[in-house]
Amino acid sequence: MRRTVQKISMEKLKQIEEWYGSDNFAIGTTAHTPARYELTFRFGYFYWVNLKELQQFFPIDEVRQIDYEDEDCGRKFWYVIRGREI
Repeated sequence: MRRTVQKISMEKLKQIEEWYGSDNFAIGTTAHTPARYELTFRFGYFYWVNLKELQQFFPIDEVRQIDYEDEDCGRKFWYVIRGREI
């Protein structure tokens, strides 16, 4: 059975914090199947960040931007990092 590898070091989190200019971001996970886990990032209150710049921290992983329109709060963004399979 193939599974994904997904972990993140404190060093990488510090690099992301420096790039973003704040420690105001949240990290979560998804589990679409037992073999497929993904990290999720939310910056501030669902703020937009440059996807290509975020991708530099995950050069061999797939990074996706997801957004939706909230009728009360406007457009919201979060980011999904899909780990490589082993």
